[in-house]
Amino acid sequence: MFSTHFVMIRTVVLLLLLLLLAGSLVWFRERMLFADPGFMTFTLLNKGRFAIQEYRYGAWITQLIPLLGGWLRAPLPVILAAYSAGFYLFYTVTALLLFRFRQPELALLLVLYLTLQVTDGWFWPNNEVHQGIAWMLLALGWLRSGTAERSAVLRYGLFFLLSFFALFSHFLVALPFFFLWSWWRVAGSLPPLSGRTRTLLTAGLLALFAVKYYLGTRGWYDGPKLEGIRRLRPEQILELFHTGHWRSMAPLFITRYATTLLLLAGGALALVRKRQWVLLAGTILTLLLYILLTGLTFPDAFGRDLLFYMESQWMAAGLIAAVPFVYAVLPRLRTVTATWVLGLVFLVRLGWIAASQPLFAERYKAVAQICHTLHSKGIHNGLLVKDRPVAGAFLADWGTPVESLLYSALQGWEPQVSFQLVEPGAGTDSGRFQSCFESMPYGALNRRYFRPDSLQPYRVLPLSEVWVP
Repeated sequence: MFSTHFVMIRTVVLLLLLLLLAGSLVWFRERMLFADPGFMTFTLLNKGRFAIQEYRYGAWITQLIPLLGGWLRAPLPVILAAYSAGFYLFYTVTALLLFRFRQPELALLLVLYLTLQVTDGWFWPNNEVHQGIAWMLLALGWLRSGTAERSAVLRYGLFFLLSFFALFSHFLVALPFFFLWSWWRVAGSLPPLSGRTRTLLTAGLLALFAVKYYLGTRGWYDGPKLEGIRRLRPEQILELFHTGHWRSMAPLFITRYATTLLLLAGGALALVRKRQWVLLAGTILTLLLYILLTGLTFPDAFGRDLLFYMESQWMAAGLIAAVPFVYAVLPRLRTVTATWVLGLVFLVRLGWIAASQPLFAERYKAVAQICHTLHSKGIHNGLLVKDRPVAGAFLADWGTPVESLLYSALQGWEPQVSFQLVEPGAGTDSGRFQSCFESMPYGALNRRYFRPDSLQPYRVLPLSEVWVP
C-alpha cells in the first residue's frame, strides 16, 4: 500500500520518536517525580522484582529498565532518566520492527496514538494502555508479515503471545484491536488465511479478552471501574451526552484535539467517495462505543488536575479516528503532500505537548520547595495538613511521600526528607515509613537509594508553613 511512501513514513515516524525520546530525557524529573512513575521506581527498587498490578502483564517491558538499574546498582539519576526514556525506547523498537515487517501504516498509527490526543498526559507515561497498544500493533504487524516458509507454530504462537501482552496490558486495548481486525476483514487486507484459520484466531482473541475481563472484575482497581459497564441500561446511552464527563471532554476536541477531528473528517470523506459504507459506519460506531464505555467508567466532570489521567483513557479513540485517514487518504496523496500533512500534524501535536511543560515544571518546583524548606528546618519526616487548595498545583498528591524521598536522594541529602499531604486529623506512626498507600518498616527500604530518618518522629504541621505558591 505504501510502496511510494515507505521511506517518507519511516523518516517521519523515527524522527518524531527521536524528538519524544529526547524530551523524555530533558524533562525526566517532571515525568518521573509525578505519581505513578515515582511510586513504581520506589517499588521496583525496594522489591527487586517486577511489580505487575491487576494482571497487566504487558507492563513488564517498561519496568525492566529500572529493575535492571537496581540490580546493577546504577546511580539513581541514571535509573530515573533511563526509566523515562525507556517508554520511547520500547516504542522506537516497536516501530523499527514494524518497518522490518513492511507494515509502515502500523508504525504511523503508533505515533499518531502517542501524539494525537496527548498534552498533559505526556508527563504521565505509566498507563499500561500505551504499552498494550504497542504490543497490539506488533502482534498485528507480525501476523501480516507472515510467509509460507514460516512455521505455523512460530507464526501463530508468537502472534498469541504478543496478543496476550496487548490484551493483558489494559482493557482499552481490546476495542482498537478488534476494530483493526474487523477493518482488515471488511477491506480484504487480512493476511492470506483460510476461513477456518481466521475463525480460530478470532476465537482465540475473544477467549484472551474473556479471561482478562473475568480476572478484571475481581481486581481491586479494575473491578469497580467495570461496574458501570456490567450494569449498563439502554437509557444510559442517551444520558451519556448529559454527563459531566461529556461536558468536560467535548470542548477539548475543538481545542486541544482538533487535529483528531480533522483527520477523522478527511478519512470519512474519503470513505464516502469510495462508497465504503461499512468501513465508515464501523468507524463511527466504534468511536461512539468507545466514548460510551469511557463515559460510563468515568461519569463525573473533571478539571485540569485530572486531564493527564483522562487523556490516557482517550488516546486509543484517537487511533481509531486516524485509521480511515491512514488507509483511505494517505495512499492517494503524493509523497510531498503527504510529508507536509504529516509534518504539520505532528508539529501541532508537539506544540501542545510542550505547552503542558510549565504546569509540570511548577509542580516539580512545589515539591522541591517543600523539601528544601523542611530540610532547612531539620524536619525529615513531615505530615503536611492541607490547609489550602492543592489540586491545581499538585494535580495528584498521593505520591508525595516517595516523590519527596526521590528528590532528596537526587540532592544527595542524608537523611532524606519525606513528606505526605494529609487531611486534617490524620494520625501518625513514627515507627514506620509513611509510603503512598501503606506504612512500612524502614528495614524494607533499599538502603542504597533510600535513607530516610528512621529515628525522628513524623511532624504534623500545616502546609502553609512550608509552601508558598
